[in-house]
Amino acid sequence: MSACINVAICDDEAWVHDEVMGHLKKYSLEKQCQIQTKSYLSSRELLSSGDKTDILFLDIEMPGMDGIETARNLDYNPDKTKIVMLTGNSERFKEAFQIGAYRYVTKPIDEAEFYSALGDAIFSLKRSTGIQAVYEGEYVVLPASEVSFIRSYGGFMKLYSNGRKFDRWGSLNDQAKELKDDGFFMCHKSYVVNLKYVTDIKDTKTILSTGDVIPVSRRRRRELIQEWIKYDLDSR
Repeated sequence: MSACINVAICDDEAWVHDEVMGHLKKYSLEKQCQIQTKSYLSSRELLSSGDKTDILFLDIEMPGMDGIETARNLDYNPDKTKIVMLTGNSERFKEAFQIGAYRYVTKPIDEAEFYSALGDAIFSLKRSTGIQAVYEGEYVVLPASEVSFIRSYGGFMKLYSNGRKFDRWGSLNDQAKELKDDGFFMCHKSYVVNLKYVTDIKDTKTILSTGDVIPVSRRRRRELIQEWIKYDLDSR
């Protein structure tokens, strides 16, 4: 069974908590994953708890401080916490995304829609693997999501992230296997690319949103395109 996922529910209606808990239990059994839950009946209760969570199901329409304002007051990292808004008011979807909501689920809750949002959030969280590397003589843990590509120099690698280069020793092939679930693909014998940063593939060149252009071998080009399309569809 996979690592435990911490899920919180913040809604002022008890029946919503019961319904969400039921869906979470069913999902846990079907997907063989551990889900630990916490419940809050108001925004004030959630904010005062100071609890950290992986996925937060947050109601938009609540008395007092609503879900939108609550999200603005939460101290959270979008890479580590995914907010899924619960709402029966479609007019507020735009506001939800402006405060960094990952998905929304309409009420009354549709099981398929709920499963889709939950699955996408869990899939996205899995892309937060930490990579041990060296930067300016110091050991650091670099979030995989911040690495645009990796280049091999024989017995060691260079990890490119936000304009900086990090060193790591080991096999590029092994590194590619370890990061496959994080959206990385070995596009060339000397390069592994993070599909998150790919904007185009032209002939034997992979163009990244960072401005970098890295090679793709002809025999891996077709598979790279397929994986890039799949990644894009899964990330929507």
